[in-house]
Amino acid sequence: MYLETSLALLHGDLDRAAKLADELGEALWRVRRFAAPSTRAALLAMIDAEHGAVDDALAHVTVIESTRYGDSVCWLKAWILADAGRKADAAAALASFDGPLADDWYRTPLTAAGEMAAALLGDREFLGRHLEELLPLVDQFASAGNGGFISSPVAYAAELELGDADAAQAHATQTLAMSERMGVVRWTARIRALSARPG
Repeated sequence: MYLETSLALLHGDLDRAAKLADELGEALWRVRRFAAPSTRAALLAMIDAEHGAVDDALAHVTVIESTRYGDSVCWLKAWILADAGRKADAAAALASFDGPLADDWYRTPLTAAGEMAAALLGDREFLGRHLEELLPLVDQFASAGNGGFISSPVAYAAELELGDADAAQAHATQTLAMSERMGVVRWTARIRALSARPG
């Protein structure tokens, strides 16, 4: 059910993804009660962000702030805000945590979120600190099960901001082909937008 929700989100079927997120939350309440609220909240935050309902997305993020991931989830908040063009709020969220992240399932997608936010903000200091961790994963989706984060455009954006235009373009071409092949419509548009930015 987690995978099904992720794929619906990645393919842009947001209404179905929201329905599945509610069903997943109910199922987790029976078998993994400790993870049910935060899992559903993370999914709904991404779904609302894709809908452009930024304040609703941030309201879901507050559920995660009460967990052991509460300090670091600000990188997800930063990406949601930066993607919506709310740069001042995004910069404040990004700066409110500087690691380290635990080496678990959460680390890669959250680092990807932080790097994408930093690229959109032009925060080269943040980009330089965290880029190396993502570079080995440029041919993969960075997903915590809720979809939405893709390492390749994050690495591409970071390298573009840091001045490595050749490497950035190579990653952009690679990840665009991957996203188009998988039908990841919303991230395909984001990758194209990054590619069109003046370098």
